[in-house]
Amino acid sequence: MTGALIICYERRCYILNVVGFFRAVFLVLRIGEDAVIRDGLTGLYRREEALRRGSKAIRKALKKGQKVSVVIIDSDDMKHTNDSEGHDAGDLLLKKLGTLILDGSRNGNAERESDICGRYGGDEFIVIMPGSSVDGADLFIDRTRKKADEAGVRFSYGIAEVMSGVTFQAAIKIADNAMYKDKRSRKGGGDH
Repeated sequence: MTGALIICYERRCYILNVVGFFRAVFLVLRIGEDAVIRDGLTGLYRREEALRRGSKAIRKALKKGQKVSVVIIDSDDMKHTNDSEGHDAGDLLLKKLGTLILDGSRNGNAERESDICGRYGGDEFIVIMPGSSVDGADLFIDRTRKKADEAGVRFSYGIAEVMSGVTFQAAIKIADNAMYKDKRSRKGGGDH
């Protein structure tokens, strides 16, 4: 067979023509890119990518005169789950919460696909919501909390709005402080 390439990967070999080879290379590059920008556990954006995309989306939204909300979410049960059930159970909790956040953000609504959901660190998540007021972010939290309660997942949250005089970083800090306040009020101090 002329013009064919043989590629072996994980004990399997594939015979490809040149077009097939370039498709395979593209797929490998695409998978590699996802590994760089997506959190391997939750599938959400990694912190750096969420912040990069968020900054870009915020600039765009503010130019259009739109509001932008920032939400920080933190699992209430992470330390207890890891200590009592093991880290595999903790990983499962993070996966569940990540899925709930993404589902709550989009809510089957193509207009909300502009939301940027990321794993901010450890058991913290960030949602950047271009075109959404604090009221819109509250609706997102209500949807997410309802589904989380059904799934036995508890979380604390904080919301802030990016606006004139409030930078993206300042909004993150405001939302993070509000999340800790919520955590203290819900758990009498909570664990982080």
